[in-house]
Amino acid sequence: VSLALSLAAAFLVSAGSGFLAEHFLFEPRCAPLLCLAAWAVPFGCIHACLAGYYIGLQRTDIPALSQFAEQLVRVTASWLIFCVLLEQGIAPGPILAVGGMLAAELVSSLFTGTIFLFMEVPQGLSIRRHSHTENSHASRARGPRLPRKKAYHSVLSMAAPLTGTRVIMNFLHSAQAALLPVTPQAHGLTSSQALSQYGILTGMAMPLIMFPSAIANGLSTMLLPSVSEDLSLNRP
Repeated sequence: VSLALSLAAAFLVSAGSGFLAEHFLFEPRCAPLLCLAAWAVPFGCIHACLAGYYIGLQRTDIPALSQFAEQLVRVTASWLIFCVLLEQGIAPGPILAVGGMLAAELVSSLFTGTIFLFMEVPQGLSIRRHSHTENSHASRARGPRLPRKKAYHSVLSMAAPLTGTRVIMNFLHSAQAALLPVTPQAHGLTSSQALSQYGILTGMAMPLIMFPSAIANGLSTMLLPSVSEDLSLNRP
């Protein structure tokens, strides 16, 4: 479901990149960047689903490694694109960031997907080949098994409001990103000065102010699986 929605979103953003760039970002030159960035969404979806799966199993090593690989590839790809553009005599631009983002999402999804396919899927197939007694033992070890329809309903009842919240937050962040560079221009700054101020605010000031939240976010991510398990087992 997530992959289907992400592919639909990528197609819509890619197809409407010209309209979005002109009427939402107020910068027509962003159209090719939006078109390229849109196709990072399906890869990010695969990475997010598998990382959430491993966090749910309280195996934080794999999401941590995938995030490290993602950041490493992002920086390396941006640097390589920068070198290629310099060699060809082309002035580097925002394509560096978008290309690095796309490469990072591709590698992180391949990393988590490969681990899942080669470590989790064979184990699942081997369980199916065991005898009925071993199957029952494995089921008891995993806890009570819900019927498929009830399991889908249980997951979607939690996923729908969470996803809705995230979508609304992303719309608000997008509106902020579109309006903040434009608003200073209404008060006398040039486009270049407005973007410069926006870059200082979002790239230097806000990360410094929000740095303590990294500790709280890390703790909440580590606590979430155990709290969810207690909730599902009716242990308030």
